[in-house]
Amino acid sequence: FPTLGTTAISVFKPTLTNSETGDVDVLDLITGAAFSEDEEYLLSVTGLSSATNYSLTVSAGNVDGFGEESDVVSFITEASVPEAPDAPAFDRTLPDVKLKLSGAAADNGDPITEYQWQVKTSGQWGNPTDCVSDPNDSTCRDIANTSYSYTYQSQSFDFRVRAYNSLGPGEWSEATTVTPTDLR
Repeated sequence: FPTLGTTAISVFKPTLTNSETGDVDVLDLITGAAFSEDEEYLLSVTGLSSATNYSLTVSAGNVDGFGEESDVVSFITEASVPEAPDAPAFDRTLPDVKLKLSGAAADNGDPITEYQWQVKTSGQWGNPTDCVSDPNDSTCRDIANTSYSYTYQSQSFDFRVRAYNSLGPGEWSEATTVTPTDLR
């Protein structure tokens, strides 16, 4: 690529395609006074989705325009920990507060193996409750059980949830605040 026509190359235009969605992004142009044929240039791309197929092409340019795109380079990004689920919702079933997952976490290319719920009382997050892979099973949903509802009727509780896969835990969801007396 030392020249395009008779003028030295002064810019490269990388184009990234998400092979699964078909979305195409023209990345930031790589510019310089002149590029050398024997030089290697590093392109760092951030913000890619986990476990996703992408293809990348590059075209060289100068004051006369851009040349043809390069051969396609295809790659798959690695899987990562799950994304944070949506904040938990709750059923207004007295005397208990029945939690439920309002939106499952994206697994980011590795299946979710477990969810954890956590409750915050008196300003402190308690020990998480493990829920295997179904966050809506009765063990997980009934965290704010009768003892919370009757013992602390006017106290607010914060609940949050996170997902695990074989790569580890994802981020905690936003907390949902529940006051048992508000549910009456």
